[in-house]
Amino acid sequence: QNVVLFIVESLSSKYLGFFNGEAKTPFLDSLFSQSLVYSNGFANANETVQGIPAILSSIPSWQDEPFIFSPYALNSITSLASMLKKEGYQTSFFHGGFNGTMGFEPFCKLAGFDKYYGKKEYNNDADFDGDWGIWDEPFLQFQADKLINTGKPFFSTVLTLNTHHPFSIPGKYREQFNQKGDPILPCIQYTDFAIRRFFKKIKHTDWYKNTLFVFTADHAFQNTSKKDAHLSDYYRIPIVFHKPDGSLKGISPEIANQIDIMPSVLHLLNYPSPYFALGKNLFDESCNRFSISYNAGIYQYIDSAYCFQFNGQKAIALYKWKTDSLLRENLLKAQVSQVNYIQQEESLKKMIQSFNSCMINNKMIYQDSRKEGLTDRNTFTP
Repeated sequence: QNVVLFIVESLSSKYLGFFNGEAKTPFLDSLFSQSLVYSNGFANANETVQGIPAILSSIPSWQDEPFIFSPYALNSITSLASMLKKEGYQTSFFHGGFNGTMGFEPFCKLAGFDKYYGKKEYNNDADFDGDWGIWDEPFLQFQADKLINTGKPFFSTVLTLNTHHPFSIPGKYREQFNQKGDPILPCIQYTDFAIRRFFKKIKHTDWYKNTLFVFTADHAFQNTSKKDAHLSDYYRIPIVFHKPDGSLKGISPEIANQIDIMPSVLHLLNYPSPYFALGKNLFDESCNRFSISYNAGIYQYIDSAYCFQFNGQKAIALYKWKTDSLLRENLLKAQVSQVNYIQQEESLKKMIQSFNSCMINNKMIYQDSRKEGLTDRNTFTP
């Protein structure tokens, strides 16, 4: 199967109509209704430069510096691109921004992509948005044209652009996409339209029905209003798998992460070789379901019941996030003797230890379990 991975800038679940969100997203709503949707998808990153390694290489952002700009940026890593390339895939990364922005181009070389397409390769400033790069609609048409002329099978990733401050859309569409409220909403309408046009262009190709489409976001909601933000606003994102033949369909309430996308895609492709991932295969029912994020020295661990916060030394908060989405009732303060959070704390510490050890010792690639003492054939599981 071919694979096309859409990483939509700032596409928090709170904006999507499919999740009863605020924006008008008729195309994505329709497509998701025919897809496998993880309704509790979470980001492991707070900004774009962190989200790309999480999605493509299962490397979460659990440190102060983004991996791309950290002392470990030249570590050996695996990615969807490098692994699928070994299986004969043509690989490409599309981002309409200025080449070199946020270190994406060097990271894509490290990750093993064959081709990088940016503003330079698009080579038409008539479609420049005046701020960040090429408008999403023409750039997605550009990607579609390239894929139509690419050898099969292929793996292609696109990071969209226009759902970002200063929240502008092309002048010819300002009357069509003019939703009131948060300034990002018309931009989400426009990007939904751009993705619709991409699908319209490729739908009649001979490879469309043999393609796995994956949708997610680089990071979630950025609070542009004075309203209190829910936990789900800050970290909840879509994680969606779509196959045109309808073989992937439904809504799963299980917790899913950006770092789970790589092992899950490899599972769907029946990838035959061992590999390293800190995320889990979402189709493996034996895996524990949780999400970890990090911001300003605080680790946040979310499972099906609790949101647990840890400052690197000790537990600082515990919330029942499904009924306390604003995280106002800290159970550690309210009833210390009655709350058991040992499982959450131990699981979080193991993952932090694994991440730090593998990063420092440059071991984010598969190591032979007979030599390294690992127990899982496909992923390193602490």
